[in-house]
Amino acid sequence: MGSHRGIGNDLLRLQGQWTMVSGSRDGRPLPETLVKRSERVIDGEETIVRIDGQLLDRSTFVLDTSSTPFTIDCLITAGPGKGHLQRGIFAFTEETVRFCFARPLARRPESFTTAPGDGLTVSEWRKDHKVE
Repeated sequence: MGSHRGIGNDLLRLQGQWTMVSGSRDGRPLPETLVKRSERVIDGEETIVRIDGQLLDRSTFVLDTSSTPFTIDCLITAGPGKGHLQRGIFAFTEETVRFCFARPLARRPESFTTAPGDGLTVSEWRKDHKVE
């Protein structure tokens, strides 16, 4: 996708391997076993999400950090939503990054909350600092 608006160091800060620490969808917490087995790898402007090593989603993305919350648009290139645009928001904490994504093609979320039936997924990820 390749274009950036207001990026600074935020794209660099996202690079690497991340492990999910918490998540919820449609107002319900994700099962702890699923959370513990989920990983996200961000390389350049591509992100890959795997559960137990199995591909869940691969996408290219564009960030916009000129608004609050920051926005992320993902074009899904592999997985169930292949070919669709998924809109989200993200925010850094001191040690983690939080995302909230809508279903593919749905309106961008406005906050890091989810309620029954809203189709939103909120997740928090911690960078994996293992030596590879």
